[in-house]
Amino acid sequence: MKNKILVLSRKVAEGYDWYGRDIAIISVTDPNQPSAKLNYFEDKILRLQFHDVDKDMKMWTPNGTVRIFTINDSQVKDIVQFVDKYFYNVDEFVIHCEAGISRSAGIAAAIAKYIYLDDTEYFKKYIPNRTVHRLVLNEFYKLKETII
Repeated sequence: MKNKILVLSRKVAEGYDWYGRDIAIISVTDPNQPSAKLNYFEDKILRLQFHDVDKDMKMWTPNGTVRIFTINDSQVKDIVQFVDKYFYNVDEFVIHCEAGISRSAGIAAAIAKYIYLDDTEYFKKYIPNRTVHRLVLNEFYKLKETII
């Protein structure tokens, strides 16, 4: 039986009553924003912050330069380790980002591709961030190589 991988927006994830559900959560928020308020045990939540972009860049604003950054190698490794630790030990795997469209879908698609060999559901329903998808999936394959 497949584990259910849920992709949610921050607002929906914060509104869920997780009580009594055996889940693990990957929570992705924008940098410099407060963490999502999730009514769940912190030990099964991986909290990450990065922008929904394909590459690091600088943006000029009237107040100065702002650095915009995508997912980094450390965060990618954290995702793979978190999934490896919890995926088969929970009933549901929940991934949320601000809108529940791109970053969370990129992570979910990479997990589905690696575990079930099929990520089409996430490309039909959402617009996965391709950089997030590629980097997370590549890290899963590196993990697989070390096991073999």
